Amino acid sequence: MVVVVVVVVVVVVVVVVVVVVVVVVVVVVCAVGPGLGSGVSAALFADIARVTSTSDRTAVMAIFMSVRQLGLLIGVSSHLRIGLFW
Repeated sequence: MVVVVVVVVVVVVVVVVVVVVVVVVVVVVCAVGPGLGSGVSAALFADIARVTSTSDRTAVMAIFMSVRQLGLLIGVSSHLRIGLFW
């Protein structure tokens, strides 16, 4: 019985982490664009600074900046692909 509860808790935690990561990636990708979305990055990094410890902050910021750059590359390449075929 205890094993089942532990498995359920682990599955729930994994699902929550995946949902949070997806939401963060969407926010970061939206922050790349012009307009109101460009202001999101300041709030996002302020929130990261608030919830991370000083020793972990650089690594977490680097991960988020990497995801942001990846979103920029994927976004541009998808627009190029759509432009070539439409």
